Amino acid sequence: MVPAFSLYGEEQPGDLPDVLHCETIAARAALHGWLISPHRHMRMHQVLRLTAHGAMAEVDGARFRLDAPCLVNMPPQVIHGYDFDPGTEGWVLTLPTELVMGRGLARPFVAEGAGDDIALFDLIAAEHAGRAPGRAERLRALAAALLIGITRGGAEDEEDETGHPTLRRFALLIEEHYRKHLPLRAYAEQLGITATHLSRLAREATGAPASRMIEDRIVREARRELAYTALPVSQVAYALGYEDPAYFSRVFSRATGMSPTQFRTRIGHDGPLSTGNGAKR
Repeated sequence: MVPAFSLYGEEQPGDLPDVLHCETIAARAALHGWLISPHRHMRMHQVLRLTAHGAMAEVDGARFRLDAPCLVNMPPQVIHGYDFDPGTEGWVLTLPTELVMGRGLARPFVAEGAGDDIALFDLIAAEHAGRAPGRAERLRALAAALLIGITRGGAEDEEDETGHPTLRRFALLIEEHYRKHLPLRAYAEQLGITATHLSRLAREATGAPASRMIEDRIVREARRELAYTALPVSQVAYALGYEDPAYFSRVFSRATGMSPTQFRTRIGHDGPLSTGNGAKR
């Protein structure tokens, strides 16, 4: 399985013990030889700001170069790793998902160039390190200002599908239950609406039925397991709650246009991926 952390290298993948966490890139990367192996954060959202040097990045199997100055948006669940140039400078901000949801930042992206946010990172880091009265409120306010600035910068032009309050709750329920393959009506009942109403909201926001949101989450997890583990396809199917691996393969093929085995062949390996200096998109 792909390692899951709250903060990289720390054993418990649960919630942060603070309002947020802010540290320099060097604070953690230097301890690991500047190599942050592929991992993910289950309920945490990260924003990286590189101010000097750079890294080879790997995000859900895609490898590409990051050169400062740039900003990286990394939502929860996305598998990512970095092979930083020694001496790379910048900040890593880790936030609970509830501070970020509904801001149009649900997908990973890189925004190149310097920005006004650097001053905000400095303020957040200073406030995080202190214990002044009103610290929690100010940290939330500074984080909100940073996220608004990122969104206004045009990093994500389209509102994500969880922009509607009910769909945000639906997305959280999917995250909790997608391996159980609950029928749509079970989700709708927990939301206090009908399955028809839920599908209408999803169609208005995404152009697809609500069931597609569930299937997309399952397929996204399947892609990650196929890319980052050496599990046989049948074991991936069982891990995702399928009793019949053949049915899982049909679902995956319908969603991606290729079988699980073809997907692994296309990304060029039969087991876990790793970051490396020669990796390019």
